[in-house]
Amino acid sequence: MIALADIADLILRVVVGSIFVVQGYRKLFGPPDVKGGGAALREMIRANGLPAPQLLARVVSVIELGGGILLLIGLTTRFVAIPLALTLVVAIVRFKWKDGFQFGWDWPFSVLGSTLAISLLGAGIISVDHFLRL
Repeated sequence: MIALADIADLILRVVVGSIFVVQGYRKLFGPPDVKGGGAALREMIRANGLPAPQLLARVVSVIELGGGILLLIGLTTRFVAIPLALTLVVAIVRFKWKDGFQFGWDWPFSVLGSTLAISLLGAGIISVDHFLRL
């Protein structure tokens, strides 16, 4: 029998996974001039002095898109939440912190908290992880 906690796990995974899928997709496949797209990410990385902006932007985009898909279906959920959380920590510390909490790092902080909760809770019974007994 499915409990309310199982439904809550599913809702959390679907919401957070959807956010990452949309973010990663826009960075990988969106038009070059789209706000929050790949070109904007590469420029932010370059402007902040991080190495290999092209490669780093691609890695972040793939982590977001692939990780979001895995969260949506609930596959390797606890494992995939870790690199997703790390991308948010870097985004907050390197890019958003200077703007302050409100209109700066409030949104990525809430997604970070949700991602960490998923990492601790796991996928729940409505997931591929449960089916595969992972």
